[in-house]
Amino acid sequence: MRTGQQINAGEPLFSIDARDTRAKIELARSKIRVADATISKMQHQYEINKEYHDKASAAVSKLKYQAAVDELALAKAHAALARAELELLKKELKRHTVYAPISGEILQCKIRRGEFIDSGRNASRTIVVGSHKLRLRVDINENELIRFKPQTQAVAFIRNHPNLKVSLRYQYTEPSVVAKTALTGLSTERTDLRVLQVLYSFDRPAFPLYVGQQLDVFIKVPATDAW
Repeated sequence: MRTGQQINAGEPLFSIDARDTRAKIELARSKIRVADATISKMQHQYEINKEYHDKASAAVSKLKYQAAVDELALAKAHAALARAELELLKKELKRHTVYAPISGEILQCKIRRGEFIDSGRNASRTIVVGSHKLRLRVDINENELIRFKPQTQAVAFIRNHPNLKVSLRYQYTEPSVVAKTALTGLSTERTDLRVLQVLYSFDRPAFPLYVGQQLDVFIKVPATDAW
């Protein structure tokens, strides 16, 4: 996988070392072959005991016949258990491969063949995948929320390039006011600012625009504040 590569949903992204699981699968298959051979042996013994048990002479006692029945059932149970273990290992093997959750483009790829991946909490994102649909998350100051109406016209401008703009389509509002995490660094900006996050979508423009780029957004305010 490489940065900028186009991918489809369900396409393999990368795999981790699965030699241990593959060895367990081979062992499970050997156990199945042994279990099948045991079933074959117990089946033959059962048929012989049944034949003599059914005869009028009763050359085989009821106890011995029942033991043959129980041993055959036990052998079949062991075979079923071995097959269940094999299916479980196959599912575990599939989890060694990471598949793309969506169709889109690889935005970042931070792993290479043979590299160790830390699974801890502080592990960085190894692969970042973005969809073909462009969305913009807008932070609205809590002091301005009374003036915001979702379906009003909204336009995003490229910073320092007011002639480059895109029209936005309202998608949804996250109904929870949260602390602003991305600060501009201006001396007039309060660090305890709280915002409402609104999601918009837009079509890819003719000029370059990249994921993660910050835009200036202007949302039209209705003529009246009446609700």
